[in-house]
Amino acid sequence: LKLTEMGIESCWETIADEPLLKKRLHLSSDKSVAAVIAFGYEDAGLFARLGIKSPAEIFLKKKAGVPVPKLTISQMFYDDEWGKAETISALDPDDDLYRACAAACYAPSFLNQQPYRLIHDKDKIVLVSVMDDMTNAADAKLNLGIVMMHFEGAVSRQSSGFQGWKLDALDKDYKLPDNAYLAGYYQV
Repeated sequence: LKLTEMGIESCWETIADEPLLKKRLHLSSDKSVAAVIAFGYEDAGLFARLGIKSPAEIFLKKKAGVPVPKLTISQMFYDDEWGKAETISALDPDDDLYRACAAACYAPSFLNQQPYRLIHDKDKIVLVSVMDDMTNAADAKLNLGIVMMHFEGAVSRQSSGFQGWKLDALDKDYKLPDNAYLAGYYQV
């Protein structure tokens, strides 16, 4: 979020061979490397995003004058259940919930797929993971952690009274598709 605020683009990178990465970076710690973040300034006026049909079919989409596409609030969020139109975008942009939702839309993910959605259920924001053939379990967890961090990072707890993420199951049918599961919820 800080890099975005500074006008610097970023991308989380997962690690396929951690011992090799640690060797090349001369890291002698016994701690695990979960991810690496690449960042830098983009070519002004030219925006690009990976187009991914499969791991073997990856291409670069370029558009002049259009930022790298991320999901909008209306694409990322639902009200009460999967697929039901959201009302969060009608909130004041200075509202903590609106800011947190907007930050979640900027969250980077493996191959920029944004394989998660959020459901606004009264006093909860429910985080749903959407599984695909290209994202392994470790990358799916990293994606969820990043979107939770972005959401949480935009919340001003002093003024909102928000209570944070819970990784518990909820006993409610949100009518999720077969390739999706409830990962947790944020108590607001």
